[in-house]
Amino acid sequence: MNETERKTYLEQFNRRTHVLGRIVSAITLVLLVGAPFLIGTFLGAMPDLGAVAKGALADDMAALLRERGWKWSPEQDLPRVSAVGRRRPIATGRSRR
Repeated sequence: MNETERKTYLEQFNRRTHVLGRIVSAITLVLLVGAPFLIGTFLGAMPDLGAVAKGALADDMAALLRERGWKWSPEQDLPRVSAVGRRRPIATGRSRR
């Protein structure tokens, strides 16, 4: 096998391997996402999809804010009051005044 034949073979091999990898990845994604819905439908235990979407969106939004440097946690929405009536600093180290 000379150099040009070897190069041609390797290019075809890489192309076929890439296509096969995409196909297997797509099948895996469909199975991973679809299996819980199929099982839930079969068992009659499907969650409220609106609530699932809201939760996923809230989680994604919190991750986006954290990625951009915002320090946010659900606990920040709760009032932090100590025994003597003053606000306590929250977990991020900032006080809410």
